[in-house]
Amino acid sequence: MLPFNFHNALLAAKCEMDLFDIQHRLPDPAPKAEATTPPSVLPLFKSPAECHRYIRAHGINIREFCDERGISYQAARELLIGKAKGRRGENHKAAVALGLKPAPTTIKLAA
Repeated sequence: MLPFNFHNALLAAKCEMDLFDIQHRLPDPAPKAEATTPPSVLPLFKSPAECHRYIRAHGINIREFCDERGISYQAARELLIGKAKGRRGENHKAAVALGLKPAPTTIKLAA
């Protein structure tokens, strides 16, 4: 027997769907891992090629990485392709952020 108006039919259908959802509910999927921001300084690498592979494997956008850390994108690119050594100025700052050189504050000098 059909309900006499459309509103009651919709309410009945909604109740049946809710009951179906409760009876056939699947377990909640595992919570998604939150997107993590790249560390301010990457781990130390032995070569620019190793650093470049790490950046590509972890999906780090080099331009955004540089902007967030206040380093020159051009200096970072030159380091990654092997054109610069990172000895002074912007190149040195970029080399420390990219993990190609240790931070000067962590180096202990011999007395």
